[in-house]
Amino acid sequence: MKKTLLISLLMSCSVAALAQAPAQVDTSALPAWKPEALSEVSANFIYFFPSQQWSGFYDNMYGFEAQYRYWLSKPFGLAVAGGVMNANVRKDNPNLIDPAEGTFTDSATMIPLGVSGLVNVFDKYDWRLNLEAGIRYVFINSDIRLNYSDGTSEGVDMENAVVGVFMLDLDRKLTDEFALFAGAGVQVDISPGEMSTASMDLFDNNLKGYSLRLGAKYSF
Repeated sequence: MKKTLLISLLMSCSVAALAQAPAQVDTSALPAWKPEALSEVSANFIYFFPSQQWSGFYDNMYGFEAQYRYWLSKPFGLAVAGGVMNANVRKDNPNLIDPAEGTFTDSATMIPLGVSGLVNVFDKYDWRLNLEAGIRYVFINSDIRLNYSDGTSEGVDMENAVVGVFMLDLDRKLTDEFALFAGAGVQVDISPGEMSTASMDLFDNNLKGYSLRLGAKYSF
């Protein structure tokens, strides 16, 4: 009887010890970038080339963007993005308005906010290649003016817009936490806002074009 009780006690202690032992995680199937890192924050400079740069409304745009990224499971992730852009208007717009009648001057501030889906397509040798597709709601504050040939001028009002973005980024790992990246992509109009002055309607505010970006990431 005592022997049976001793065996039962030893078995109970063994089961309890196993239950308290930490589970062993097989990391071989996890991303090589940093297995324990599911989140990233990034900041980057953007230079934007309007697709109608030589004949359209804008000359160029530039600014900054920040993102928070969460990797659901390799190779898919989600991102929340926000930024600020300065859009410089072309001073000569012969295709939009007769220069003899007036010219546009100054700039507009744009604040794009939105979400993206991510796909990691390459991850080896401290290099990583990511695809991004997303949507942005663009808040616009216009300081642009239409200056008439008679010396008068009117402010140009701009409605907010919705655009789609498609980017390809190449990351270079510096440490387990930090990386630098460069990317290129396109932006398309989904719902362009209209532009107008107090006296007349003008035209749609097209924001399609191409962009380059350069920045840094921190993984945690």
